[in-house]
Amino acid sequence: MELREFHALVGETIMYCQIIERDVKIIYAAMSGGDMERELRGLEREKLTFGETVHELRILDRVRGAAYFTDEDYDYLMQAAETRNHWCHEAYLRFAFDKAFTRSRAFAEESERLLRDHDRLGRLCRAFTDVRLRVLRDFGILP
Repeated sequence: MELREFHALVGETIMYCQIIERDVKIIYAAMSGGDMERELRGLEREKLTFGETVHELRILDRVRGAAYFTDEDYDYLMQAAETRNHWCHEAYLRFAFDKAFTRSRAFAEESERLLRDHDRLGRLCRAFTDVRLRVLRDFGILP
């Protein structure tokens, strides 16, 4: 993989993570039962991380009784949060200090991981958009 493609895929992968994280926050705010916009602003003020928001959603979802998500779904979301952290904070560090890094094993390994994570998070992003819309309809926020 060329470095330019690597940069582009990292950017798109992070975009997927940001969309998923925002969808999780919107779903949490909708399920909270109050004013969704106020709940969303409260989440932003609290500056909850992706993982913390998933944890809070899991608690709220269980309290409600008829859960929208399974434990497996929440595990998958927590993995997505960890993957996001990798691409935002660690991905370049394995190879960036090697002068010939594009030919290094570390770059090749990160490139392979990037392709897997990019595809997986793209699918999750599309699926979660559908879930967000369903939750918003179920809670009367969308017609």
